[in-house]
Amino acid sequence: MSRFLPTQLPNLGNRVQALDPDDPSTPHLMAWQWLHVPGHAPGQLAFFREADRVLIGADAFATTHHDSIPAVLLGIPKISRAGTPFNYDWEAARISVQTLAALEPKAIGYGHGPVIIGSEAAAGLHQLADNYPVPAHGRYVHEPARTDASGVEHLPPAPKDKLLIQAAIIGGSLLAAGAVWLLTGGRRKIKKSKAYKKAYKAAKKSGKHQPLPPPPLYRSGVGS
Repeated sequence: MSRFLPTQLPNLGNRVQALDPDDPSTPHLMAWQWLHVPGHAPGQLAFFREADRVLIGADAFATTHHDSIPAVLLGIPKISRAGTPFNYDWEAARISVQTLAALEPKAIGYGHGPVIIGSEAAAGLHQLADNYPVPAHGRYVHEPARTDASGVEHLPPAPKDKLLIQAAIIGGSLLAAGAVWLLTGGRRKIKKSKAYKKAYKAAKKSGKHQPLPPPPLYRSGVGS
């Protein structure tokens, strides 16, 4: 479904500034340190406050199971990998999770999913870091995208798009099922329905009645 999501980026203009890579303190946010956590997005940052061990994890991981549509819709708490179609470097994503797990957070806020507070926060993050699931297939599984300060430098070859073939198979199957339904008495069932009988009587009363021909299977001399 990622093909249907918008790809245009906002123009931030002069609203951003470069951070000092040798200084983990965060400008304008006292007591917060920043951490570079790429993998899901280049330049992605997480923020951590040592005083109460609060972690703002950005999109380095999720606090609901993103591979399950019901879990996402219901907001069921579960620390898991970030949205699978958008991780451009799986090794970097795994290392980022390990970096954040080492902080032993007591409260986690995340871009997608509920807030998690208490022992479940650090425990869930450690479990993800120790058993980070990489999908078997995907554009970036065997080769990551490469980026630099100017943007995307290299993309691995796109996988074969199976959507059109799958749509054709589904459409053909529906047409075949409809044809079988008609040949095995579907039209006879329509003629027995209340709606058909009502329309039949109205058409007959108006003098415009043109009865439907019987299905081909039941015409005289056709079929058995």
